[in-house]
Amino acid sequence: MFVDLHIHSTFSDGFFTPQEIVDAAKKKNIGVISITDHDSVNGFIAARQYIEKILNGPRIFSGIELGTQIEEKAIHILGYHFDENYEPLLERTYELRHARESRLAQIVDKVNSLGYNVAVEATDISHRAFGRPHVAKALVEKGYFKDIQEAFDILLKRGKPGYVPQPKLSPSEAVDLIHQAGGIAFLAHPSELNDLTFVKSLLESIKFDGIEVWHPSAADEMHIWLEMAKTYKLLTSGGSDFHGDNGRFPKKLGDFSILYEDVKSMIEYK
Repeated sequence: MFVDLHIHSTFSDGFFTPQEIVDAAKKKNIGVISITDHDSVNGFIAARQYIEKILNGPRIFSGIELGTQIEEKAIHILGYHFDENYEPLLERTYELRHARESRLAQIVDKVNSLGYNVAVEATDISHRAFGRPHVAKALVEKGYFKDIQEAFDILLKRGKPGYVPQPKLSPSEAVDLIHQAGGIAFLAHPSELNDLTFVKSLLESIKFDGIEVWHPSAADEMHIWLEMAKTYKLLTSGGSDFHGDNGRFPKKLGDFSILYEDVKSMIEYK
């Protein structure tokens, strides 16, 4: 059986609705999914409600991706199997989404001050968390860049002229919040940190339950993260980090998937 435990919907910066994701997973015979929207559980809830109404849909459990930061390092943390009704989690993620909305306006203003001319639709901060991918999409649609990746590389990445920093939790705060909600916390896509020593320091200093071993960014490094999981006695997880835009792999759900047996322990944690 195939699974995908890292998926983004329209409730954060993905381009597919939770219902479309569920339908795609069913079509591709992906048996277990987790929608891990940025700072929001609403996509997961919508997907679960939809699954309850259809036949032979995938299994789903709670998921979220929290953005954290140490100095200039952005560290993403995945939470699973938590109580999606835990009020402190809902309050904190609402605050984070509000910060995203303010940041989005700042990015658009900054990009336009550099000579571009784009607009991004207003969003409901209680549900959706638009960000840089949506600005990139608007730039591509206007013909400024050939694809979303180029817009990021030239304009929107950290250190580029259109970048605006975002207030974030610390990794310890995020992990503690997930644990308080009854869940388990995973270090997301460690290959994207580009620093093995830094990854080790995170795993040694923060109470992670697991590490995301299988991810498109890992390429030939998955064996490194598997070995690290054994060393630090961590659960292993994996997912495609699917967003559904044409400028980012995977373009389709199912183009990158993980075997159930490889992540069985975390799926069956509860």
